[in-house]
Amino acid sequence: MRVLIWDFDGVIVDTVRECYILTLRTIEREKDYLAREAGIAKFAPIPFSDFEVYRSKSVNAADFFANYILHHTGLEMNEENLEKVTKKHQPFLKKMDIVFYEERDRLMNENKAEYFGTLKVYAGIPKTLESLSNLGIKHAIMSARDSHSIKQILTHFKLLRHFEYIIGHEVNKGDRHVKGMQISMLKGHFEEKYGDVNGKKTDLLGKTASAQTGTSHASKSPGKIEYSFIDDIPFNLKKVEGQANLLFAKWGYGKLPRGYVDCTVAKMPSNLPSLLAPKHS
Repeated sequence: MRVLIWDFDGVIVDTVRECYILTLRTIEREKDYLAREAGIAKFAPIPFSDFEVYRSKSVNAADFFANYILHHTGLEMNEENLEKVTKKHQPFLKKMDIVFYEERDRLMNENKAEYFGTLKVYAGIPKTLESLSNLGIKHAIMSARDSHSIKQILTHFKLLRHFEYIIGHEVNKGDRHVKGMQISMLKGHFEEKYGDVNGKKTDLLGKTASAQTGTSHASKSPGKIEYSFIDDIPFNLKKVEGQANLLFAKWGYGKLPRGYVDCTVAKMPSNLPSLLAPKHS
């Protein structure tokens, strides 16, 4: 059995406009706190072109504000500086992350049409999901976004039916390294439900326990479960290296540095069926 684990933002749905609007609303609402805690004395509006750069280097909402600090203090936006700023301003970034999601809920409640108008499913995604499902591939999502929001958006775009399991930032919210834990939980789900080739079963934390001989669980084993994970942020791919076949979504926000992580580049969603089709010797 094969499972494709998708990132959400920047892979299935283009959410950069949504994130831009919510970041501006959050900064405007908390500009006094921003000045006091982050040392930025005057709120400076973010040009959309600058935010697109922030987005390409961010793995969660808190990173938008960490990159905002780096930008306005003249430091290079790279992983090393981002980790330093995240550690130094952790309480501040945690609060900004909370306010960001409050603003999202407020915007959605104020005007659903306007909110969903900030989102766009990438061209080719619906057809690709159908094609992959026809190949027998099951779909899951792991994301730094909360699972409730993901389900709302997928429902709006009539795509929710394709995904068997969705895990969001409810797991270690705000942790930039969360993908490693999320993939263990996803594997636990599929191995608990379908079994594995060794007749073992796993709990939702990925721990294994021997299955009793002759149980219905063992009898429904589909053989070895092969996992692939697709993301547009190289940092996230690096965090699950060795735990799945890795695919880089070139149509998303990130840029893939040469030699950074061993992965297959998918130039567009329509490439995925051929990249994931069974290889015949």
